[in-house]
Amino acid sequence: MNATASMALKLIPKSLERQPVFLCIDDTIVPKYGKKFEDVSKLFDHSAHNGSGYLNGHCFIGGYYIGMRRVLTNIFGTREVFAYVTATEKEGGSRRLFFSTVFPTQLQIFCAWQEKTPLNQTGSAWMDYIPLFLYSFRWKIEVSYYEQKTFWSLCSYMVHSRKGIEMLVNLINIAYCAMKLLPYQDEAFSKYRRKSVQDFRFVLSERIRQEVFFATFVKKSESIIKSSALMKALKYLVQQKERYL
Repeated sequence: MNATASMALKLIPKSLERQPVFLCIDDTIVPKYGKKFEDVSKLFDHSAHNGSGYLNGHCFIGGYYIGMRRVLTNIFGTREVFAYVTATEKEGGSRRLFFSTVFPTQLQIFCAWQEKTPLNQTGSAWMDYIPLFLYSFRWKIEVSYYEQKTFWSLCSYMVHSRKGIEMLVNLINIAYCAMKLLPYQDEAFSKYRRKSVQDFRFVLSERIRQEVFFATFVKKSESIIKSSALMKALKYLVQQKERYL
């Protein structure tokens, strides 16, 4: 994931390279039928249309306990910063430390918290936590999750173990990120930068199938059939394929 994030950061234009970059994460509730899935539980889903608002499933991202303090440090030069500590459990569990060199009062707020209340009207007690809240802005259309769910079968997994689910979800995310970055990394696919995900996914899947077919065909041809005419025809097909992609 570090390599994927590094590639994404390189795509930021120079005119924006000094601007803050925020990683947006949203919780994902995946309904599942049956009780054989590890860590499955009853979850509240405000968008569920099952008559109760609750569903049986997985929540990929859970809650955090958060503590904040204004501290003096020499990590970024001798200056005051905001330190945030997140914990997975109230007592014990893993902890992570975050620093914000930008004070909440310096932020320009253009979005709403929980879609209705402006961030600058949530009360002074909450203002100190705004830098950490930035990660959870919600958009009306969550493009990444929607595309992975609709076109990459993100929620259709049948793996039962927690470890297996994590590995599968990470694999899907890496494949999805690679697909989104490919038109910017390979000029052969540059024309798909502004195409729909359906179009590019179809072209990419066709390209993969062709590569597998030709690789298998060449391997069998070299080991079984020694025909120069066949190899010439194969080379011609490869050239035609590359010309139309």
